[in-house]
Amino acid sequence: MPGKHVRFATLPTLHTASTVTPPSPSRLSYSSHYHGSPHSPSYHDHRHHSESRHSSTSPRSPYSHSSRGPQLHKYLIYSHSHPGVRFDVRLPPSTMTTSSSSTYIAQRTLSEPAISPPVASLTLSIPHLSPHWRIFVTPSNGVFITLRDVFDAVYYTLRTRITESEYRSIRSPDDLKRVNRAYVDRYRKVGERDKYAGEAEKQGGVRRVDFLAGHTKFEGISVMSDGRTYVLHMS
Repeated sequence: MPGKHVRFATLPTLHTASTVTPPSPSRLSYSSHYHGSPHSPSYHDHRHHSESRHSSTSPRSPYSHSSRGPQLHKYLIYSHSHPGVRFDVRLPPSTMTTSSSSTYIAQRTLSEPAISPPVASLTLSIPHLSPHWRIFVTPSNGVFITLRDVFDAVYYTLRTRITESEYRSIRSPDDLKRVNRAYVDRYRKVGERDKYAGEAEKQGGVRRVDFLAGHTKFEGISVMSDGRTYVLHMS
C-alpha cells in the first residue's frame, strides 16, 4: 500500500520577495540547489536539438513591454491552450521542451531572470492543494531567480514525500483512489523510460505530486492583482 512508503518531511521557510538588479551574465555561474542525491536528474549541457540552434542573432525580449507590475518570462506565462513549454512535472526538467518547436531550452535561456525586474525570492501557490504546500523558489546564483530555479523548485517540491498524517487526512474514498491511481501511473510512466528508475519510484511511495490526481501538465504562472501573489497552474 502506498501509505507504507511515506516519510516525514520539514516544510521550507518563507522568504520575503525583493527586487534586485542582476549583475552581468558573464559574471555568473550556475550551481543547482539540489545537490546531495546521486540520482537527482539534471540538465544536460550538450544537446543535439537545443533551442539555441533556432535562435536569431538579435533575439526579442522574452518579457512583455507592459510597464505595469512584474513581467514573467515568456516560458512561464500562464496559458491553458498554449503554454510556453511542455513540462510534465512528474518528470525532471531535463525532459522539458518548448511548445512551439519541441526543442530543449538552451542553457543560456534557463539562466535568464524568471521575472522582470528580477526578484531574489518567489513563492508559488497551487490551487486546490494545501496552503502549506507552497513552492518556495530561491536563487541558485545567489542574486536573482532564474527560469531554471523555477522549474527545479516546482519539480523537487512536488517530489516531497507526504507524511503519514497527510495521507490519512484524505477523507473521501474517491479522492484516495485518485491519489493512489496517480501514484501508480507516475512510477509506471518513469518505468517506461527506465525500469530500474521506475522500481525506485515505486518504492519511494506517495508524493505531493500525486495529490494533483493526474493534473501534471505545466500551464504556467499567473500574477494576482496585488502584484505579489503568484499562482501555479496545471492541467
